[in-house]
Amino acid sequence: MENLHLIEVNYYGPTNHKGSRVRLKSHRFKHSIFLSYDYSIGDILAQAEEYLLSHDHHVAGRCEMVHGYGILCRASEAHLFMPLK
Repeated sequence: MENLHLIEVNYYGPTNHKGSRVRLKSHRFKHSIFLSYDYSIGDILAQAEEYLLSHDHHVAGRCEMVHGYGILCRASEAHLFMPLK
């Protein structure tokens, strides 16, 4: 069975001080990053996938979770999982 890196994707609505955001949370490294919601994309899962691919993550699949979505990434050629940048 293949070992994959789960990255949880959630939407955070706007507040009085911040606009809408997308959180990517690594369950391997216990680290999160926030992206400004991209209205031109209009889909948090597509936005997260585009971000991960542009940062050299090897996206293997996606899944639905109770709250939000998950993106599954493969290890790099060096057999290492990469933390979020």
